[in-house]
Amino acid sequence: QRTEQRMAVPALDLSPSEKVLLQLLLQSPEVCEFAAPVLLDDERLEHFALTSSPAWPLWQKVLREAAEGPLQFSQLEEQLNPAEKSLMATLVFADRTADEQEAMLQAAACLAQLAASGRRARINELKRQIRTLEQSGSLSEALAVTEELYAQERQERA
Repeated sequence: QRTEQRMAVPALDLSPSEKVLLQLLLQSPEVCEFAAPVLLDDERLEHFALTSSPAWPLWQKVLREAAEGPLQFSQLEEQLNPAEKSLMATLVFADRTADEQEAMLQAAACLAQLAASGRRARINELKRQIRTLEQSGSLSEALAVTEELYAQERQERA
C-alpha cells in the first residue's frame, strides 16, 4: 500500500481587495481592459498598496500578462510558482456571480480600497521618516517631511 505525501504549499497573504481584483481580472476581459491600464501606469501604481504586498511578484506577472491583452490563465500559469498557482487556480475556478456591470463596480471599489491602503502606508512611512530625522537631529529635514505628511493627510481626508 503506497501513500503519497503532498508538500505543503505556503499560502500567499493577500488582502480581500487584492483577491477580488485578481479574480475579476482573470474572469472578466472587460474588467481587465478597465483596470489593467490603471495598474500598469507606473506613476499611478505607486499610489496602490500592491508594491508593498507580499504578493507583489505575483502582481508583476499578472500585470505583465495584462499588458498583452485579456488574461489567459493557461499562459500565466507557466510563470507561477506553486503557491501562486494554487491561489490563482482557486480564483479562476471560483463561482462567478457578478454580471459585467457589477464586476466593473467591484473592480473600481477594489482599486479605490487599494489606493486608500497605499495612501495610509505612505502616511505611516512619512511618520517613521520624521521620527528618524528628529532623533538624528535633522530638524529642517523633519520639518520638510512634516509638510509632505500634512499634504498627504489633507488628501486622505478629502
